[in-house]
Amino acid sequence: MSEPQPIDQLFIVSVLGEQSAELRQRLIRDGFRITEMSSAGGLVQELQVSLLIGLNHSRQAALLQHIREC
Repeated sequence: MSEPQPIDQLFIVSVLGEQSAELRQRLIRDGFRITEMSSAGGLVQELQVSLLIGLNHSRQAALLQHIREC
């Protein structure tokens, strides 16, 4: 088994609560490490989820593809 690549980037991705489940599942399935922070606010108290995603720069394109597809 190869050694994991060092984490050298941190992405903060804000998504609506209803979209977060699919994105979170896709990222975990592809081996990304994530931390989820939920919050509600605004006039309609809509659920917002911020995903903190640490990764090596070589995986940036894969992350952006997952985000676009959700």
